[in-house]
Amino acid sequence: MKATEPMLGQVCPAHSLHVPAMILRHHIGPLKGTDRGLLVRVGEGTRKISCELRKKGIETDIFASPSLREWLQFPADTAVDTETLSQAVETVLDGLAVFQDGLLLLRRDYQDVSSWSTAPMIMGIGASYYEIDHFALVVADRLEHADYLWRLAEADARLVEGPGVWPDDFCEHLNASGSYLSMVFGTAKLPNGGTVVLLAPNAQGDQLDRWRRSRQQGALHHVALSVTDIEVAAAEFNAEGWKPMSKQPVSDGALTQWFLKNSADQIIELIHRSDQKSTATFSCANITELRSAELRQVPAKSDQ
Repeated sequence: MKATEPMLGQVCPAHSLHVPAMILRHHIGPLKGTDRGLLVRVGEGTRKISCELRKKGIETDIFASPSLREWLQFPADTAVDTETLSQAVETVLDGLAVFQDGLLLLRRDYQDVSSWSTAPMIMGIGASYYEIDHFALVVADRLEHADYLWRLAEADARLVEGPGVWPDDFCEHLNASGSYLSMVFGTAKLPNGGTVVLLAPNAQGDQLDRWRRSRQQGALHHVALSVTDIEVAAAEFNAEGWKPMSKQPVSDGALTQWFLKNSADQIIELIHRSDQKSTATFSCANITELRSAELRQVPAKSDQ
């Protein structure tokens, strides 16, 4: 057995009361005691969760072994303030977004632009937790879009895509896809490592405008979750009721993406980056394939 793989034993007494209760509350399954601490399977978001906890003064161990990459360990030899630990774990695992009454919403604490730079870029789906690569929010119009970008700049966010009208200013060959599908678009990189995509209707009554009007304040257009193996992740999501919106993922060699939808018409994007330094949320090659799949599902123009 490798040195990075702890021996399993009884649940560590130092953590036997408070951590398991929090784990159960968040529907996390496997929980094991080891001679080095409490080992918990949290899913793909392990590294991000560990990073977020460290910001709050809680040290955890992560593992290099592929068999343990989804496991987080609370060390047994570290003094723990149970109240601090409880608050930190709850805040981090609650994450940025939540499903509520069939809607994917920003949590109440994170509905203002000023809070996004400190929000935990974590989201739980079923019994697993994922790092949020980016989230997409729809605002009312161009004026509000510009105001949001200005406020993000004030919060030390960095503009990495746009602003402009998509696809006209980004992928010219997609213009024929229909003006009702276009949108005002801009992407900002947040100081906490997350990314926000701001969208606004390009014209009153277009597809995005109708989408926004049918949903309440704080509703998210979609959330992109970072995964290691996109096909394995898609199979797990499929078992939870999420259906792929295209027959297979799309990839330009650097960015691999797959959009899935559930019965409540919520959208999750699975994303894998070959280049971890990349900040792109789309590529014209990928979006051509994704848009083609979407157009096959759009009603006739007479219905638009």
